[in-house]
Amino acid sequence: MQSVKIIVGNEIIFTNREDTSQTIRVKVTRLLHGKTFHDLFVHNGPEGFGGKGVEWLDSQIQELYSEADQRRNGVVGIEFEIV
Repeated sequence: MQSVKIIVGNEIIFTNREDTSQTIRVKVTRLLHGKTFHDLFVHNGPEGFGGKGVEWLDSQIQELYSEADQRRNGVVGIEFEIV
C-alpha cells in the first residue's frame, strides 16, 4: 500500500459508497496525533469525533483498529471544514 501524506490545507473529497453521486469536498484545517484513539478522544473531547463519550468511541474504534495496532502505528485525527 502506498503511503499518503495529508497536510493542513489539503482538500479531500468524501464519497458515499452506497451512492457515489453523493460527495462532499472538505479542507483539512488541523491534524491531531496520538499514540491511540483513546488519547485523541480524551485530550480533544469526544464531541469533536461525533461520539457520545470516550468509552463509546473506544468501543466503536476497537472494531476497526486493535489497540496493539494503534500503539504500533500511532493515530491521526483530521479536522476539516466544508469547502
